[in-house]
Amino acid sequence: MSKINRIPKAITQYGELCTVKAISEGTYNDYGDLLTSTTSEYTNVKAIFNTDIVNERGEIEGKFQEGEGVFYFKGEQEGIVNQNIIVRSDGTEYKIKRVDTHMYKGTPVVREARVSNL
Repeated sequence: MSKINRIPKAITQYGELCTVKAISEGTYNDYGDLLTSTTSEYTNVKAIFNTDIVNERGEIEGKFQEGEGVFYFKGEQEGIVNQNIIVRSDGTEYKIKRVDTHMYKGTPVVREARVSNL
């Protein structure tokens, strides 16, 4: 378990503070854009943001575009679900497009949130 603990420890030591806006109810237009919503916020959340997702041949992994990236959160972090908003400390907002939870012996260790810039 010591190797798997390195990632949550790195998030604690090197992560930046951000806010997660969890959208619990919303109305959308015909194009899927959020019109109104009820949100709750998780503040002072530690995460590591990664935009360095280009492979060695210069191809972008997963066909990411400019303004997209990945946030890494501790496994127990709440609010990391599709369509929620992550706000970095500089005010830049990202919408969660996909979440992958990395488990160890049935326990979530890291939540990986693939995002697009709003």
